[in-house]
Amino acid sequence: MKKCIIIILFFSVFISCNNEDKFIYSKIDGLNHKEILGGPESVEKHSLELIYQIDTTISKKYFNILLLKLNEGKAIWRPYYFNALSIYCNRITLDDQSKLEASIFNYFLHHPKEYLENIEKMNYDNSDCLLVSISSYIKDYLNQNEITIVSMKNVAHQYCLDCSDQEIILIYEYLDLAHRFIKE
Repeated sequence: MKKCIIIILFFSVFISCNNEDKFIYSKIDGLNHKEILGGPESVEKHSLELIYQIDTTISKKYFNILLLKLNEGKAIWRPYYFNALSIYCNRITLDDQSKLEASIFNYFLHHPKEYLENIEKMNYDNSDCLLVSISSYIKDYLNQNEITIVSMKNVAHQYCLDCSDQEIILIYEYLDLAHRFIKE
């Protein structure tokens, strides 16, 4: 009888345990990721799905919106848009590559500190793809507009609010790296 009760208790405990995987979503930035992911389709939801690897399908519609929002969207969302675009980087067509290059370069120039903070957290495939994109854009920009890398550094410095001297040096070094990385 004791064995029977123990077996029944064991099975009841086993059955009552819920073995579902649970995800913990961030609220540290003031955004409710779980609510956004459970909500209607949006570029924000798409970005989070890519970042959390819930749905890694790329979308032409959202790609174009991400490009626009990266430089014109709310500051709190810029890192998410940037990270989502880094996922697109290795998977887009040649036609979309030039749009990505321009958007990423513009983001770097106008938010250099934020760019470096975010790229530092990325995996190498994504960060290298973004470096290649910036490098390619610098090559085209230098060839077409007769502007120097020093001018680009000055613009980045102008937009690097609250940057320490060390951060300014890192920004300059990143631009130099992108400039040297250019493949003919």
